[in-house]
Amino acid sequence: MSEMRHLLFSVPADWSNDDKGTFYEEFIVEILKPMRLRAEQRLRVTGMELDILAKSEDRPTTILVECKAHRDPISADVITKLMGNVVFRRADQGWLFTTSDLTKDGKGLWDEIQHDPEHARKFVWYSPTRTIDVLIDQRTIVDPLTILHRLDGQDIGDWSLVVTPARLSWLVELLEDGIPTRYAVFDARTGHPSNQKEALSVAQAAPRYAALQPLSLGSEVAKKIIPVVRAPVARVIAGDAWEDPRPARPIDFVGRDDVIKSISTFIEHVRVGATSTRSFSVLAPSGWGKSSLSLKLVHKAGSGSIGNASITAVDSRSASNAAFVAEALRLALKDALSRGAPNKKNALKIHSLREPLDSPDVRRAIEQLRDSGRVAVLLFDQFEELFAKESLFEVFNAVRDLTLDIDSAQAPIVLGFAWKTDVSLPQQHPAYHLWHELADRRKTFKVGEFGRGEIDRVISKAEKAIGKKLSRAVRSRLAEQCQGLPWLLKKLLVHVLQRVSTHESQYLLLERELDIEQLFKEDLEQLKDEHLRCLKFVAAKAPVPVAEVEESFSRDTTNLLINQHLLVRSGMNYVIYWDIFRDYLIEERVPQIPWTRTFQRTPPVGARALDVLKKEGPLSAASLALRLSLKEGPTFNLLGDLVALQLVDADGAGNYQLPSHLTNLSPTAVAIVARNQLSRHVVNRAIERSWSKDQIVSYETWMQFFDDQQPRNTVFSEATLRQYAANLKSWLLFAGLIELRPRGIGRADGTGAQLGVLASGKSMAGLFLGSASPARLQELLKKVLSAGQVSKAELETMRLRNAASDASALGLIDASTDVIELQGRWDSEVELLNRAKKAILQQSIVQIAIESLRQANGDRELAGAMLAEAVGAKWKPASAMRVLGGLTRFATWAGEDRTSNDDVNTQRKLGF
Repeated sequence: MSEMRHLLFSVPADWSNDDKGTFYEEFIVEILKPMRLRAEQRLRVTGMELDILAKSEDRPTTILVECKAHRDPISADVITKLMGNVVFRRADQGWLFTTSDLTKDGKGLWDEIQHDPEHARKFVWYSPTRTIDVLIDQRTIVDPLTILHRLDGQDIGDWSLVVTPARLSWLVELLEDGIPTRYAVFDARTGHPSNQKEALSVAQAAPRYAALQPLSLGSEVAKKIIPVVRAPVARVIAGDAWEDPRPARPIDFVGRDDVIKSISTFIEHVRVGATSTRSFSVLAPSGWGKSSLSLKLVHKAGSGSIGNASITAVDSRSASNAAFVAEALRLALKDALSRGAPNKKNALKIHSLREPLDSPDVRRAIEQLRDSGRVAVLLFDQFEELFAKESLFEVFNAVRDLTLDIDSAQAPIVLGFAWKTDVSLPQQHPAYHLWHELADRRKTFKVGEFGRGEIDRVISKAEKAIGKKLSRAVRSRLAEQCQGLPWLLKKLLVHVLQRVSTHESQYLLLERELDIEQLFKEDLEQLKDEHLRCLKFVAAKAPVPVAEVEESFSRDTTNLLINQHLLVRSGMNYVIYWDIFRDYLIEERVPQIPWTRTFQRTPPVGARALDVLKKEGPLSAASLALRLSLKEGPTFNLLGDLVALQLVDADGAGNYQLPSHLTNLSPTAVAIVARNQLSRHVVNRAIERSWSKDQIVSYETWMQFFDDQQPRNTVFSEATLRQYAANLKSWLLFAGLIELRPRGIGRADGTGAQLGVLASGKSMAGLFLGSASPARLQELLKKVLSAGQVSKAELETMRLRNAASDASALGLIDASTDVIELQGRWDSEVELLNRAKKAILQQSIVQIAIESLRQANGDRELAGAMLAEAVGAKWKPASAMRVLGGLTRFATWAGEDRTSNDDVNTQRKLGF
């Protein structure tokens, strides 16, 4: 039998502070009366705190009585204030009544007081046990020892004196297998068993007792009863293989070295007394590996890598009531004691759900840990699940109380919490304030995204486990698409490695962006309606008791879902294997993943591929490569770009064709389709978010802006960064989402001047520079129109190389291979030349050249310098003037008439 006795006050929730103070005062006054003390004055009342000035009936003695009806331990500050108030009130003594124990510093101060004869005479602490002893001595209540005969055969835990406005009652907790499962209630004045109605009313004094079942007592000894069925505390369990969606096995775990080191250091600081903090939290969004990290910590402690510590990780989803916390503490302490003496069995009983640390076995366990210099760590995984249901709020309260008690006792016990940061708790939620109330009592460790090194290690482990190798290109694309998110990397890896068989099939898997929603749909494709209904039932209510699920669905249904790792049993509850998948089942939505694709090719070669596919498709990648004069690898990259932009479809058998929605291959029509996809690109969204409409961004600033938007796990060399930044800029210009402006580029929101203009990447930043004369451009266009295609070698002999650069920059020809062809189909020379003139007038650089000339008042050298600065070019003065002259010549030829007569005369004088 436990010797611990607790004192618990319970009043109606709607009572005012004055009502509570009066009730508490009457209780204390009834204790003081037999001591020949009368209450002279109520000095202060705040809820269940009370100060009374009492005087002796027999001696000229004044006593300041302070009363604290708190559940939380009393700190040294309360004792210090009492001592000060005794002096201030000129009282002879100071008495402190509490319903809880003292904190470690409070006990230290009280010990000092007891060793000082003057203070020991002057100050008295009435602990709950001492107050109860006084009430027994005054014959106000009976000693629980006199009631024991009514509980023969029971394993008796702690006794609590419950004080309510209606009665004084003894509530005793009764144990089964070392943990409280039942309670019995007696009238504290007579010792008689309370009837069922009274017992239930008394048990409501503390929500913690709702986890216990009442024991019916007659006038005789309690009969033998059937044991209570308890929900076991589930440990965090790893998957069976690397591809298992459950937490990773320690052998498969990768990275997080910094977090593991920091947590290990914190535990060591607790062990050696270098910190008074006794709790920590691991913070990360869903799917970032918190559960896997918990298992890795357990493994490291078990192998001795985290010295002199035992770590027990429990699944909070297995909680069904507040007894879960006491059971989890018991499990952690048994683990810790077993590590110190592996062959010794530890029964370890917990005598009270409200005060588990007061249990004799727990106190002995704490002393053993202290003596051996060891620490027990209890880590609550999926901790936010305790907020999912109102019925579990008291579990969180139990965790809170345990945290405060461990803090107060400075016990060699650490509580850890794996907390999902993307859970949304409204401020009015009861748990919101409780969780944040403990923030200053815990250390926080944040889990970040995977870096590229960690991603590569995960892929390598997966390859080794399944016995397949991925190509370098596929590894790079996986790293890019997962964006450092562990859950997404694992999902993509499972998808890829389960489907690859040939080198080509790897490319086929990545020819389109891997759609996480589609992957979830594939998980459900093989299920029958009954299975889907079961999954959605559990998702909506999780964690949900097994019995409740199996009332509505057959055991065969749940077994199949468990075998496919879609349903997981945690203790006596069913849960969905993954929070992200659960959200998908409930809301049919997946996390918003920014599109960060890096484009391998530019619009001109893409347009050429579209034209080939229109004429000859469907084609395999190898056949298309031959027609484009490209190698197969770059062709796969090009096709990946086009499929991602929904400009090309794949039939699943390795062939590519134009999609049904792309019937018009004009540059503008193609650009609009591409714009619909590029508008969701992470860089474009950043532009919409941070660029004003009139903001100009230089080309160097553009490259830095592009780099800033990349996932943190992505690191490019400077050359690669420049290439990818330039490629994306070309696509955004082509889609009209940005446009060329004086001194750089600006936001265009889909209506940019270069919408549908195919500019070659070989000209400076894709700009038209007017390198040839209008006459030579006409000669080139006529030649290609009549011949269909012309080799670059032939153009060299005809001295049309500069004209080809101009035509390519204007999007009139495709110069990406050794053979020059026109972009699109033209019915006549006039139509082609009109398109050329229109393209010239759409060039921002042409407008910039004319504006520079106007602002320079005809000063050719000054205008050239202004033009170079506007487009971010580092031309020498002679080169800048040459470009200026070429652009203005083309503007005049194209019919530009917005310059004044003086400007035209100035151009003529300058030889333009």
